[in-house]
Amino acid sequence: MGAITLLIQDHVGGLQIFKDSRWITVHPQSHAILVILADQMEIITNGKYRSAQHRAITNSSSPRLSVATFHDPAKTVKISPAFELTSNSSPPKYREVKYGDYVSSWYTKGPKGKRNIDALLINS
Repeated sequence: MGAITLLIQDHVGGLQIFKDSRWITVHPQSHAILVILADQMEIITNGKYRSAQHRAITNSSSPRLSVATFHDPAKTVKISPAFELTSNSSPPKYREVKYGDYVSSWYTKGPKGKRNIDALLINS
């Protein structure tokens, strides 16, 4: 729900992304930091970069270690499509939202089978 997540995985892995209507395993790369764009980046880029729907899976054979850092706006910051990425031919796709309100919505309403960000689409 935030802006950017930086993830370091060990050799075991367990991260999956949802692409083309299916879950795909992301194989860990040694000495790499995986950058995951989240909902606020999708809003700021007016949908040019999509939020990565992802999940972590477990296994019963090997313990796994991953380290994630979350880079999010302050709760009082208003997020909207960047002015430079909108025009008459490419109008804003998302309504402005205060980040704290977005987080509260996530925890009180939940996604209910949809991406939370879809509630902010202007022409949904």
